[in-house]
Amino acid sequence: MDLQLSGRVAVVTGASKGIGLATVATLLEEGAAVVAVSRKSSPELDALAGPRLTHAAVDLMDPEGPAAAVERAVEVYGGLDILVNNAGGPPPGVKLPRFAFLTPTDADWLTMFEFNLFAVVRAVRAAIPHLLARGGGSIVNVTTGMVRQPGPMNVDYQAAKAALLNVSKALSEEYAPQGIRVNTVSPGPSGRPGGPRRAARPTSSRGPRAPTGTA
Repeated sequence: MDLQLSGRVAVVTGASKGIGLATVATLLEEGAAVVAVSRKSSPELDALAGPRLTHAAVDLMDPEGPAAAVERAVEVYGGLDILVNNAGGPPPGVKLPRFAFLTPTDADWLTMFEFNLFAVVRAVRAAIPHLLARGGGSIVNVTTGMVRQPGPMNVDYQAAKAALLNVSKALSEEYAPQGIRVNTVSPGPSGRPGGPRRAARPTSSRGPRAPTGTA
């Protein structure tokens, strides 16, 4: 399959395993250059090594981290066409699930939003000028099926991802006329360790579509 991505430059967060790793592999197969962002690499990511793959060891909980990842792509490959904000779920050091609303503290809520919302906001903020400089591009934000079908667990996580869906729709309205597509993908449990395999369910963003031919 030819997705017309040859020569494009992508940043993928949460790239060392799961959906992020699969995204990196697909982009490489399609001819894109990829900056794979994670706190540390993995044997599976290392196996994809080549001139079109750069690993950026970035902690997205660091407020400067998302911008550093974007700038790495510009430094190594000369620009940016695609941003995939895949990193999410429990922040480093946090264990899920939580089965009661009263369990997470204010600090827990703040940490969850820092990782699942604010890190994405920072990455998008850093990426947009570079996407506009290339005439447009694509931003994909990975949320969760629970944004539309919430349940009585992980309420702080669900709320952060629902906020990300809202931000994504607002971005799609603002930047589609300038050639930037913004979409969300809302998967259920994937084939990652500890979860059953289930196909991802795309969630389309509202707003006019960007011109075809952008990444």
